[in-house]
Amino acid sequence: MKKKIAILLSFLMIIGLLVMEMTNQKTAYAKTAQLSIEIPNSIKKENEFKVRILLDSDVDLYSIDAYISYDAEILEFIPDCEYVTGSAGVLELRDSYEAETKKKEYELTFRALDTGKAQIAFTEVYLIDYADMEYMEVVPSAKNFDIGVNKKEEKDARLADLIVAPGEMTEDFSADKFDYEMNVGMDVDMVCLSAVPMEEGSIVESDVLEKLQPGENTITIKVTALSGNINVYTIKVYKGAGQ
Repeated sequence: MKKKIAILLSFLMIIGLLVMEMTNQKTAYAKTAQLSIEIPNSIKKENEFKVRILLDSDVDLYSIDAYISYDAEILEFIPDCEYVTGSAGVLELRDSYEAETKKKEYELTFRALDTGKAQIAFTEVYLIDYADMEYMEVVPSAKNFDIGVNKKEEKDARLADLIVAPGEMTEDFSADKFDYEMNVGMDVDMVCLSAVPMEEGSIVESDVLEKLQPGENTITIKVTALSGNINVYTIKVYKGAGQ
């Protein structure tokens, strides 16, 4: 009986050693890789900035094929990296390596088009290891950041002059006055504007009505400076007032 127990224990020990060996081998040959994104600490509107893509693997790599997303309304990609193609919010990073490549760095250039929150993210990442030519899947990652007001850029979001026709406003234009009124006859269907920004780089957007309705109509003029500062001028147009 004791002999049978000893044999059984020996058998169990052998199985345990085999399982441990298989586990150790699996652990030893596990393939891992990290792909990270580095963003500058401070990003301002209208400025270009560099985004660093860092690849770090514990095995030699053969190639990478990764897709990168970004908000094209707030970021503009500057195509100066030979390994990255695409536009309109989707980029593809493709590269192949020589033997003994475990680390790689890429640098992408973007321009901040506006202030606000932005994100650059990997949506899909595929790596192939050099030894076995097998895919190594990497968990997608993302980087969120803020784009701030550029105080060094022009920040005066006012108009230097505002002219309307036909007719005229009830008060003379002043850069620091943002609300105006004007009266037009029933035969006037449209008011034309000439709005000149205080600073040349400012963007002027006007919401001009296609056709004035009898009574009160509202026209707005939005002025956005390069810094991101905004002012809005409003003109109340009264069609047929006093007639």
